[in-house]
Amino acid sequence: TIIQALLSGDTEKGAFLAKLTSDPDTLEREILVEIPDASFAALAFLGLENIDNGILEISGHLPPAGEKGGLMGQLSLHDFTLVHAPAFTQILSLASLQGLADTLGGGGLKFNEMDMQFSLEDGVLKIRDGRASGSALGLTGAGNIDIAQRTLDFDGVLVPSYTVNSILGDIPLLGNIMVGKKGEGMFALNYSVKGPFAKTQISVNPLSALTPGFLRRIFDVKRDKIEDPDIVDLIKEQETKTRDK
Repeated sequence: TIIQALLSGDTEKGAFLAKLTSDPDTLEREILVEIPDASFAALAFLGLENIDNGILEISGHLPPAGEKGGLMGQLSLHDFTLVHAPAFTQILSLASLQGLADTLGGGGLKFNEMDMQFSLEDGVLKIRDGRASGSALGLTGAGNIDIAQRTLDFDGVLVPSYTVNSILGDIPLLGNIMVGKKGEGMFALNYSVKGPFAKTQISVNPLSALTPGFLRRIFDVKRDKIEDPDIVDLIKEQETKTRDK
């Protein structure tokens, strides 16, 4: 492995690392980013002010220099707080979760972890198998964000009282029937966010709250997968790191 770029240093929150390497045989390039304060990274690179604290890890790779293709990989964010997110506040209000909406509008909602697969190519950010969990709320999400056109098409599931609500998921067979996919719970609501950034259309399906997990899949939007042969290895590696912590 050849190191093409390396940036590291120390901050008040700890050490950060950004590394770009290439495989001498395939010429594929791998990216590793570890940032102890995700709020700084979100503000500096994306102009977002919706995240407080958080430990950010990104593992991904690019095609050989000069070849067509974008960045693909896995993103993980641990111990962060979501603040000042009007669209998400509206989702919670539509889901009749006003207490959580008020919390988000105040001190913010705390999450233990968030994981997702992603790709970024030609100004379009694709997110697949996104999951975030905290004691008060869990959620899943998948969709496309067209940065150039400033539009989005995103949907997923809200899981209130996540810690208690997702316990059934650990029961073989019954968990698959009642809970559904990983990151969901017995009581959960499907949501969707679509349209231009300036005027998104937000909807919540109240019927999905009373639907067993395996039937809740009928409300899902069918999306293409991120075709990355190494993505499975990245996910397994990240899940192993999470279990070891």
